[in-house]
Amino acid sequence: MSERLWATIKSAVFATLFVWLWTVGFPRWLQLPGATTSWREQPLRMIGFLPMTAGALIALRCIWNFIFIGRGTPAPFDAPKKLVTRGFYPYVRNPMYVGFGMVLLGEAILLASFSWQIIAYGVTLFAIVNLFIMLYEEPTLTRLFGEEYVIYRKNVPRWIPRLRPWNSQATDPERLS
Repeated sequence: MSERLWATIKSAVFATLFVWLWTVGFPRWLQLPGATTSWREQPLRMIGFLPMTAGALIALRCIWNFIFIGRGTPAPFDAPKKLVTRGFYPYVRNPMYVGFGMVLLGEAILLASFSWQIIAYGVTLFAIVNLFIMLYEEPTLTRLFGEEYVIYRKNVPRWIPRLRPWNSQATDPERLS
């Protein structure tokens, strides 16, 4: 089996489990309240499909880049072998997480699951993801990709996207001084 096909299969399994865990598994385990009104009763809730779809497409593009550019998967135990700085990555360092966050936001709109519990869940989830990135991902990427990642990290924000993409081919002025 080819390396890309195998990476695609592993990525599909990992992404499916990841999405299920955060959108179905944990909320049910925490017994977060379900829909208070049906989207059929309030069709305007269908707007939730917009961030869900956009977030899913962002995450799928990131997975694609991990497989075909990085030669790996989004799973921490099977990380890409090459630093991915194309696609959405010149705008923001964590577009896949941003995409999954948009899926969760869309799901909350669609299911009308706004409550203090869902807000607490979202804040807690963001804190956990942020800690994971700061304490595991960033040090690991620095160790794996060295100076290339350090320069990327200096130029691309963690969460709030840049308006213009960072050009990794441009010379870094700090390196010249």
